[in-house]
Amino acid sequence: MTPTGLSYQKYLVAFSLILVIALTSYSNSFFASWHLDDFDNILENPNVRLEKFTVEGINKAASGINTAPTFRPLAYLSFALNYWADGYNVFGYHVINFTIHCITAFILFSFIFQTVILLRQHLGSEDEAYSVALIATIMWAIHPIQVSAVTYIVQRMAVLVAMFYILSMVFYLLARTSQQPWKQCGFYFLCVLSATAAIATKQNAYMLPVSILLYEFILIRQVRSWCLKPLIKKLLPLVAILCMLGIVYAASYVIHSAEAYKIRPFTAWQRLLTESRVIVYYASLLLYPVTSRLTSLHDMELSTSVLHPWTTLPSLLLLLAALIFCVLNARKYPLVSFCILFFLINHAIEGTFIGLEIIFEHRNYLPSMLFFVPVALVIVGFLDHYYKIGKLPKGIVGIAVAFVFITEGIGTYTYNDIFKTEISLWADNVQKSPLLHRPLHNLAISLMKQGYIVEGCTALKRSIALRADARKDQKAQTYFFLGQCDRVNGHLDTAYENYLKAAEVGEKYADPYQLMAQMKERSGDLNAAESLICKALTIDHSIALYHLDYARILLKKGKPSLARIEARKALRLGGAQQDAYTLIAKSFRAQNANDAAEHFEYLAVGVSPQNTAREPSDQDKNIDGQGGKRKP
Repeated sequence: MTPTGLSYQKYLVAFSLILVIALTSYSNSFFASWHLDDFDNILENPNVRLEKFTVEGINKAASGINTAPTFRPLAYLSFALNYWADGYNVFGYHVINFTIHCITAFILFSFIFQTVILLRQHLGSEDEAYSVALIATIMWAIHPIQVSAVTYIVQRMAVLVAMFYILSMVFYLLARTSQQPWKQCGFYFLCVLSATAAIATKQNAYMLPVSILLYEFILIRQVRSWCLKPLIKKLLPLVAILCMLGIVYAASYVIHSAEAYKIRPFTAWQRLLTESRVIVYYASLLLYPVTSRLTSLHDMELSTSVLHPWTTLPSLLLLLAALIFCVLNARKYPLVSFCILFFLINHAIEGTFIGLEIIFEHRNYLPSMLFFVPVALVIVGFLDHYYKIGKLPKGIVGIAVAFVFITEGIGTYTYNDIFKTEISLWADNVQKSPLLHRPLHNLAISLMKQGYIVEGCTALKRSIALRADARKDQKAQTYFFLGQCDRVNGHLDTAYENYLKAAEVGEKYADPYQLMAQMKERSGDLNAAESLICKALTIDHSIALYHLDYARILLKKGKPSLARIEARKALRLGGAQQDAYTLIAKSFRAQNANDAAEHFEYLAVGVSPQNTAREPSDQDKNIDGQGGKRKP
């Protein structure tokens, strides 16, 4: 993929420089702990625990968190391969993330260089194209905002989709500039293949056909003709394939978004208005990336109208002005116009009406890939303009560029330090967003995990009064953990009240019902216990422990046959086999079926890693649940 006219030596120098600077900036990131969505998607996700390379194992790994088809099979499969290689050792996950990041930077350098060469009649010589590509790529690769994608392990999704995305565009450019038909076909095929991989990694890739069309119009055609006939003839098959790859996923994603708004503290219209300010804020972070402005969860006030807060209208006007500039200057400044449009359209998936959380820094990873190209063009243009004056101006600009690289590198290194542990991450976040509920809640849980129970419980109580930033049901978890604190400390009445609040706030939160059922069972109120555990099972019937609790309550209520049914359900779900066998044995004892009881008591005692998943035998199934006797 070496660009035309660029020697392998220069290419190697560029790659080496990018690698060394990036490695220096990320040298303290390889042992950073797990954070946020890492737990649901990796640590607590049994599907990614790939032990053997089998079709079943790979399919299971690619299915994501649930067994249903996922939007991101390639990303989950990459986590499974990490697990297969070295379990949950964070070092391996970070190495892969960093490696993908560097490969993406190499591809980006190639893409920018080839694009500038394509426009060299406007932008100058090959050396200038090389300088623009190198400066823009390094500024992007070591920018502190990328830490939230590279060091935050689960956001490999953002890194991986960007790699396939920009690779697809490189192949498209090569196809359009190749003279031989067989090469064009080959590059088009690789373009579609890369696009498919991007779509199978994350939904951001849905905008790839739009990026390719804009690239064709603005950079390849250079807006010489807006006639659609030749464009349809050449590009319709490619665009049709790319659109077909994304349309099924896109439809499902929109449906999922409608469901998501049920638990969001904002409407689709409020989100759309707020995102205008968020995108402007993203641009400000890219231009002024001091660590004090970077954090995991930002405190972004919702826009409830065009005039509230007052920054909403200026943000909308600024985005509109950017679009008008691109339209009016696409012929005069094609590369600048394309880079601005690339930034805006690739925020369209996560930055418009889809019911996601409001703001995350990792969402900039793909959209910001060309953000620094106009900056690099200005720098190189300044150098070229003042070259004849002497070395002093050139040297000053060189020092300024080096200063930017060093400042970015230090910022990235410092931000990686914040990501080292959960406590360091959330303590920093609480300091930067003191009015948000979720950072303080997360800090409290992190403290309790490390044994700081009193400090954690205190932080939980403080977080209740703070503002929820993303989901209505997040405070349900806070009430739940407050209940856990009270229960451990022996304050059972207060614990029950907090569990009840958790259940009321979190409409689909089953755990509080289970724990309230256990408390009612121990107090002897079996009817209330049965009602509560049934509510938990109504919310989620796939938890083996819920069925075991229900079986125990039914057994105490004198319903051994029904208790046995629930215990068998727990067995089928593969959880707590020893407890399930014990309950089944007790249910047979209650019916005076002593032979059957002894059989299951023997199974309970003999439970081992080799037979924990054992299903009841045919002999077991032949036991009559009502009479307690074996059938002939």
